[in-house]
Amino acid sequence: MHKLPYERFVQALIIHKEPPAKIIDILKSMDFVIPANMIALCKEIYTKLFIEEPEHFQSSSSEPKNNWLLDLGIHGLYHEFFRTGTETKSAFKGAQRILEDPRMRRAIQSMALIKITEEDIELLLNARYDFNFTPDEINFFLDNYFDVLDWTLPQIKTVVDIEPNREFKEMYLLALKGDKNYLFWKLGLNPNKSYQEMLQDMMNDAYYLFKENSKPGKSSDLALKWSSIAIKVAEKLEKSQKDDDDSLNLFQTIEFNLNPPDTGRLLKVEDIEPGELPEFEHRSETMNFPKVNTKKLNEGTL
Repeated sequence: MHKLPYERFVQALIIHKEPPAKIIDILKSMDFVIPANMIALCKEIYTKLFIEEPEHFQSSSSEPKNNWLLDLGIHGLYHEFFRTGTETKSAFKGAQRILEDPRMRRAIQSMALIKITEEDIELLLNARYDFNFTPDEINFFLDNYFDVLDWTLPQIKTVVDIEPNREFKEMYLLALKGDKNYLFWKLGLNPNKSYQEMLQDMMNDAYYLFKENSKPGKSSDLALKWSSIAIKVAEKLEKSQKDDDDSLNLFQTIEFNLNPPDTGRLLKVEDIEPGELPEFEHRSETMNFPKVNTKKLNEGTL
């Protein structure tokens, strides 16, 4: 069955007892790509959650147990999105800003498809853009809104197949083809600098942005952010200088881990046929999840 890169988000919505029709409306409002069998996927996720915590769905209260949310990995997402916590964390705010920025969303999702780490995504984007997202914010975004870390190639292909945005699909195809230099060039990054040259540029930018924001009347928060980035880049630069091969290209140091262990075969772009987003209509605005037969559940026959 089709997997959802934003399954944790759907789990949070179901635990909040939102019906499928409203879940779909929320997802559409946030520009998520919705597969044709979304109702079936919601029911499948709901059934698994019901089996774990039937009391939650049978109770009139909508507040779930915190330990359950922690086990699912959605404690922060649930409380931040539904504002049940006392304070909104910056990681959640940053993830929401990524969702609202098509350029950042496209770049991060394209790189996530080829398993680039959150830290490297941050440094790569900082080399080109006035980048205002931290690794924690990128990590929050990828964990809850675009988690394809453990997906197989056929599963990743489904993301490409149903992507209706031509610019997003173009980047996904480049990522899966493995033409990393062309991909990063299309993203506006520079694949021609050596690893140390790019790190040096990053450190210089971060250092001077730190100095600018340290002046009276400027933002102390931004100064702290850029100083932190400068320190991290300096550590990477120091490590790279210990290596014998100073000519390593930054993009050659990033593993494109797309080969499944059983075949060792990289997905070719010709294997991927551009797909059309199927027409999708849910049956009713008032449709609710089906009731789970608790008698069968207790008998272990569900």
